[in-house]
Amino acid sequence: MNKYTILIVSIVSFVLVLTAAAVLMQDTDKAKKDPPAQLSTEIEMLLKQDYLDDHIKSDNPDATVDDVTLAKYYGTYDGSIAVMMKGDFISHITVLEDEVIDGITIQYGSSNRLLIWEDGVFYTLQEAYDKGILTKEDLIAISEVPFMVDDDYAY
Repeated sequence: MNKYTILIVSIVSFVLVLTAAAVLMQDTDKAKKDPPAQLSTEIEMLLKQDYLDDHIKSDNPDATVDDVTLAKYYGTYDGSIAVMMKGDFISHITVLEDEVIDGITIQYGSSNRLLIWEDGVFYTLQEAYDKGILTKEDLIAISEVPFMVDDDYAY
């Protein structure tokens, strides 16, 4: 083979390797943006119990886990779970608002806010980001999950 043939084969091989790498990276990014549709029943029950204990029980001692709903699951990020919770004893108004953290915009359709749950503790997005629980890449992935519209309110 002459040197031009070797050069062309090398360039074509290089392009094929780059293309394969790009496809693999897209698949990885897609997996990060498309969280599993639901959590296990055990994790959901832990979330509901912790939300009840942290956000409802002090004002409503008779409230039970049945009064808590996991409204939306936004994904798991390095072990921390992003969720929108609802409680029968907590009301939210329909309002379009944005939360901006480090230049990343999270859109809301109600006064309810996304929470990050790690080791039994709920954090706001800002708190989770400030504590290093979430990365900027996590915020970007969360921002790409569309908020949903519920019969009661949008979020």
